[in-house]
Amino acid sequence: MKKQILTLIMILSIMKTLPTNAEAANETTTCVRPPKIHLVIVMGKPKYDCEVFPGICVFLYGTFDRTNPLSAGTYTSYENNTLQIEIQKKEINESLDKKLQENSIFDLENEYEIPDDISRDLGSDTNIILTPGNYEIQDNEDSYILNVRCH
Repeated sequence: MKKQILTLIMILSIMKTLPTNAEAANETTTCVRPPKIHLVIVMGKPKYDCEVFPGICVFLYGTFDRTNPLSAGTYTSYENNTLQIEIQKKEINESLDKKLQENSIFDLENEYEIPDDISRDLGSDTNIILTPGNYEIQDNEDSYILNVRCH
């Protein structure tokens, strides 16, 4: 009987030191960073057959298309209803680089829905939809960064 009581006391003391589900969830969300994935985007306005900057026409997995002057290689992450698009300077055409240098604002005229597979890979349970608006273009040494609101 004493062994059973000691065993029960030990089990209870161990259980008391384990985190609750809420504490465990809190710990993992503060440690885990959103996935950052490599994508290619084609910038342009869909109503002009994606040939007029600015805008976003296509998000896809693939390689940067040097023949398309509005194609860009990016690293993209999604957190707190914001999509961060990091356009790599080494993965853009000179004409797009010049447009991004000349403009401090990226004007997204239309909503854009990111494809299902890419939304999932970015960690979203639902499709990510970019919200129209004006977004600052941040010029870093190796990339341009856009933080686009989503819903």
